[in-house]
Amino acid sequence: MSRPFLAAALTGALLLGAIGARADSHWVQITSEDQFTAAIVGRDLEDRRGNTLTLRRNGTYVASHDGRKARGDWRWSGTTLCRESRNDERAGCHTWEVAGDWVRVTPDSGDSNRAIRYRFK
Repeated sequence: MSRPFLAAALTGALLLGAIGARADSHWVQITSEDQFTAAIVGRDLEDRRGNTLTLRRNGTYVASHDGRKARGDWRWSGTTLCRESRNDERAGCHTWEVAGDWVRVTPDSGDSNRAIRYRFK
């Protein structure tokens, strides 16, 4: 194995360990607004039940949940994304993680039983 390849492999492993060391290690937490904007904003998300979410670059979002439409505003706060809306029961602050084509959104309370998994459409 060449030295540059080994160095790159070790650096990648260390970065992944620092970003998201957890029992479910293939999920990587998004920890900055720049990461969030690059990975999520402007892309359509859909969960397994057909509910959708799209966060727009202008700080607004549109969603559908069980056939009901919702819209509101989003903002980045620390390491979480906060959605505000009068008609979205899923609004609030959440941590976001990615793994391949999947996104996991967990309430900032840390209740993983309430996490929602979306797939990029």
